[in-house]
Amino acid sequence: MQTKPVIIVMGVSACGKTTIAKGIHDGTPGWDFIEGDDWHTESNIEKMSSGHPLTDEDRHPWLLTVHKKIMEAIAKEDVVGVVASCSSLKHKYREWLAIGHNEKPVIRPIFVHLYGKFEVLYERISNREGHFMKENMLKSQYEALEWPYTKDIHNDPNTHYDTLTIELTREKTSKQVIEEATRRLRTEYKINL
Repeated sequence: MQTKPVIIVMGVSACGKTTIAKGIHDGTPGWDFIEGDDWHTESNIEKMSSGHPLTDEDRHPWLLTVHKKIMEAIAKEDVVGVVASCSSLKHKYREWLAIGHNEKPVIRPIFVHLYGKFEVLYERISNREGHFMKENMLKSQYEALEWPYTKDIHNDPNTHYDTLTIELTREKTSKQVIEEATRRLRTEYKINL
C-alpha cells in the first residue's frame, strides 16, 4: 500500500471536478495533478460527444490508465502526493482505481465527492461550451451514481477507499468548495495540504 496520499475529486459532469482538484493542487507544493478526462480513448470521447453514455466496458481500460498515471506519479521521489479528477461514479470504478491490474489494492484513495441537486448542475452544464459531455447525458450520470462509502458508516474491509462529500449549491463558490475540501482533508484525514 502506498504511503503518499492520493486525493481523487469525483462526481457527475459539471460538478467542478477539475476546478476543485486544481484548486487543491495549486496550494500544495510537491503534489502532482492528473486530469482523468485527458486519458479517455478517442472512441470514448466520440461516443460521449455523440450523446451516448459510456458502458462499464468502455470505462474499465480508461480507469486502469488513470490508476497507472497515479502510480507513476507517486513513484517519483520528489512527489509528496497526487490530486486527480475522475468521475468515479460507481463503487467498482473507485475500486478499479485503487486496485488497477493487481489482485489487492495498491493505493487507498480519498475521494472528494462533489454533489449537487440535478437542477443546480443542469444549469451549469447548459451554460458550458467546448466540452464533450452533453447536457442530456447528465441524467444518465445521476442514474449511474452509486453513493460512495464512508469509513464512519461503512466498515466493509473489502472497501479500499475513503470519502468526504461536499454539497454544491448555487450560492457556494468554487473558492469556498476548495477551502472546505482542503480544511476537511487536513482535519478529517490529517493530510498536510
